[in-house]
Amino acid sequence: MVWGKEDILSSKYKKMKRNSSLDDNNTAKLEKNIKNVYRQALESPGASNAGLKFYDSELNFLPPEIRGMSFGCGNPVRYASLVPGMNVLDVGCGAGIDSLYAARLVSPGGKVAGFDITDEMVDKARVNAEKTGFSNVEFRTGTAETIPFQDGWANVAISNAVLHLVPDKLGAFRDILRVLKPDGRIVLADIVTDRPIPALLTMEYLASEGLFLYGGILTQKKYLDNIWEAGFSEVEILQTAVFDVMDEVKNLAGKSPRGDRDGWNRAIDELRQVKFKVVTMEARRQDSSEKVLLPCKCGNISEHSFYEVANVTINRNLRFLMTRRALNAFCCPYCGNAISYPRPFMFHDMERRIMVHVFPETMMSQREALENAMKEALQRAEDNFISLNLVFGSMELFDKFGSGYEKEFGSKSSAVVGDGAAGAVLAGGEFVKEQIDSIKMPDESVPARRGPAADESGRTDDDSMVDGGNSEDRSDKTIFRRFSALPAYCIKKLAKFFGGDGI
Repeated sequence: MVWGKEDILSSKYKKMKRNSSLDDNNTAKLEKNIKNVYRQALESPGASNAGLKFYDSELNFLPPEIRGMSFGCGNPVRYASLVPGMNVLDVGCGAGIDSLYAARLVSPGGKVAGFDITDEMVDKARVNAEKTGFSNVEFRTGTAETIPFQDGWANVAISNAVLHLVPDKLGAFRDILRVLKPDGRIVLADIVTDRPIPALLTMEYLASEGLFLYGGILTQKKYLDNIWEAGFSEVEILQTAVFDVMDEVKNLAGKSPRGDRDGWNRAIDELRQVKFKVVTMEARRQDSSEKVLLPCKCGNISEHSFYEVANVTINRNLRFLMTRRALNAFCCPYCGNAISYPRPFMFHDMERRIMVHVFPETMMSQREALENAMKEALQRAEDNFISLNLVFGSMELFDKFGSGYEKEFGSKSSAVVGDGAAGAVLAGGEFVKEQIDSIKMPDESVPARRGPAADESGRTDDDSMVDGGNSEDRSDKTIFRRFSALPAYCIKKLAKFFGGDGI
């Protein structure tokens, strides 16, 4: 061990009031069954390989037999912006895959502390750490509601397909908040729905003592409500994917001893309307650095908190998405007119549970003009795309592609389309400039450029980031919310719009 028990163990474990509908007896049964499920998974080598699709080549530093112990639904480490010297908490570490990935990124000087509810998982994580030679990581047995680590220790917490299994999510988020530093944050991937689960499936969840785990999943709204109620000040949805659970539900219905075939058919019909989503999100714990007064032409003034750390990060990564959804420009609560401000920033409208953007007057007009300019091109998007975000930011942009390109391990690479308040963030990895330079006609396309490596069909985990629509509509013709997919001629049009010659 690289640090002692007294350095990391909390002096007290906090017992949180449960906001779950389960009593203590049922909760104990749920925890028992969850442990059994993951014990069985460890006994089936390679059974969890499906989780590897979220990592591209990022786990190649691990031996194949360790990489195969992935039980996640996403890749939160990719979005965590980890740097050497950080302390990282892994909530529900499993066999330690994400912990080891994080330990590599925070070395030297940083530490990773992981915990899991299952003793066997913790033992396996320790063995994996020893095999790979990481000495800056430690694993312990514990629950998300009573995390066995000290107050204010972690810069960043990560969690992957864990918190939807926790009966008391509010208690879990409160204890995660306790372990984070004052400016800490959590980046997590988890499962939510867009509407409540049918009542019969919730009953099956309770009757099976949690073995049908999808029955206990919260709606995204309730999930976010728990995060905000726990005390986090900002939440940002980074990635969304839709998946289908119908086969599992049908199998469950066929095995059910209840005999209520009509009831099950109704429940299945209801479930067809429910979207099960994997969301990757970042929640930040930070105090407001200042109050911003937003005056309106009508004479009224509204006051809002400006979270400096969050906005610096957002501006740096150019995260103001423009395609497929309108940015939520802030409007005066009295007269309804859009309000501008000398510098762009964002905050949460707590009542509507949305992120609100405030722009300078010039950027507001540029955004409207750009959306109009891109409308026709977006409608013509066809077979092959270049994945990127159309974004707004107030920072300086490079005037050449070569100087604007910046490769970052496990992050995104930036390229610029010209001077002004817009840029394009390419989705990770190498980008071949000649692919764009070779374009001759507006309707020509180039081989698709994607972030993570594509499979034989040309698809990747990023290709499943469907925001809306059913899970069957996952063709390459979908315009993704997180990585907006555009053909090359769209980029040409964007560059021309801003008068740039970078590409």
